[in-house]
Amino acid sequence: MTRRPRCLAAEPPSSAYIEVTITLSPAVADLVSALLFESGATAVVVSEVPHLTLRTHLPDDATLEAKLTRVRTYLVALRSVGLDPGPARVVARPFLDRGWAMRWREFFRPVRIGRRLVIAPSWNACAEKQGDIVVTLDPGMAFGTGQHATTRMCLELLEAAFGRFRVHRSEFRDRSPELSSQNLKTMNHELRTMNRGPAVLDLGTGSGLLAIAAFRLGAATVLALDTDGVACRIASENIRQNGGDGRIVVKQGSLDAAGRRTFDLILANLTAGQLIGLAPRLVKSLRAGGRLIASGILASQEDRVAATFRRCGMVPERARKGRGWVGLMCRRLAVSARGAG
Repeated sequence: MTRRPRCLAAEPPSSAYIEVTITLSPAVADLVSALLFESGATAVVVSEVPHLTLRTHLPDDATLEAKLTRVRTYLVALRSVGLDPGPARVVARPFLDRGWAMRWREFFRPVRIGRRLVIAPSWNACAEKQGDIVVTLDPGMAFGTGQHATTRMCLELLEAAFGRFRVHRSEFRDRSPELSSQNLKTMNHELRTMNRGPAVLDLGTGSGLLAIAAFRLGAATVLALDTDGVACRIASENIRQNGGDGRIVVKQGSLDAAGRRTFDLILANLTAGQLIGLAPRLVKSLRAGGRLIASGILASQEDRVAATFRRCGMVPERARKGRGWVGLMCRRLAVSARGAG
């Protein structure tokens, strides 16, 4: 059966770009797509006929050859760890097609995630069911449509996390009949949080999707941070379209931009290296009993990331796994372990 290509993010600018086509096996398509995004791609189209290929556009600048070399080296490395990259053929050629900027949109269609969340493009209305929470999105040149596995895992864990903020006091106690003094401190914080909207930090907001989903699920306030000024502008526009003005604040910067504020929930769809490096500061930004949802972790990196979180005083509680990726939801202990600072 012929399948249409699908787009994983947004469009590139229309000039000074090189088109890169990679023929490979389905087993590694998501892994290589993530590498392309990290290398500066703003879109990846996956075509499955006649062979699976990734097509994207990278800036034609002094870093191009290094990025192409990195992709080729990565494909070889995948084979060395037991993954089959297939043909692993990389072709680069001048980019001449000016119609991309609008045509990619036909591949971004409404997607249902978890029990209630629906991510819908602003130009394509979706059929809603009772109880649906619809996030309307125009990602522009920012990452985040809900179609990539890492974003999907974050959204699934986000929905699960918000179930904890609506636990009735007696029900919570029924699940914890015997409490140590440390557990009591954590429980007291969580009971104060129950039935009120939590404060949320979205670190690396991109299109603003996770921040908007948190707001629509019941967050009282959301701080959305991104180091990319274009992403901040696009996120602000999407937030406005979803009625989040005043409840979601967008700032350009990394974790330092949050200052000394602390949060009930932090969303971090980053890379394993970034998560490991930020772990001590992330735990300081979490309130006792608060949750960190971390994604962008390769399956082979899960143990290392989880061990780092534990050393910093965060205990992994839930995981989502699929297509070579892992998403984790961790709880901050009432008293951080040594290494948190």
